[in-house]
Amino acid sequence: MLLLPPNVGLERNRAMLNRKHSICGRAIVAILLAFQAAPILPARAQADPAIPDWWPGTAERMAIRSQIEALTTEYYYRVDHGESERVAELFTPDCVFQPGGTERMIGREAVRAYYANRPKTWVTRHVSTNLRLRYVNPDRVEIIRLFTHYLGDTRDGPGPYPAVPSVAEYREVAVRGDDGQWRFESRVAIPLFARKP
Repeated sequence: MLLLPPNVGLERNRAMLNRKHSICGRAIVAILLAFQAAPILPARAQADPAIPDWWPGTAERMAIRSQIEALTTEYYYRVDHGESERVAELFTPDCVFQPGGTERMIGREAVRAYYANRPKTWVTRHVSTNLRLRYVNPDRVEIIRLFTHYLGDTRDGPGPYPAVPSVAEYREVAVRGDDGQWRFESRVAIPLFARKP
């Protein structure tokens, strides 16, 4: 095996490479040349750049995204499966809530009253897509999502019902409480596409 002294210079290494050495020896010298020729970046350049505030590039952010998706799934499950009286639990006490076509409501009790008045004959399904989070801090995220809403009414007879959806964009804020649970602090819908009357 070819052993090189630790302080052999770049030019001497090149000269040694040009001599007739074994294949193994030439490989070792070539590796040394590559390392010597590689530029050494300053520490600041070697450090990872700050990731964008929307990118889930850390384990913590991936966990937050998963928890927000779980919160949303639970919200729509309760609305679509006859448990809308329990939806208010998923909001903060002083929340802002404005679903499509309504006035803005303030507070958990207003959310509870809104869903108490929801017609029991409705059959709905909500499909949430295009989730975009802005990670404000470990306990607060701003959310933009699209949701597609399907509505039928049992007064029109048994289903299946016409699949004529409406589409809205929700702007939301979710916060993590002292109990570790995420809740909606704000949910405001911006209607985009509606059924024809």
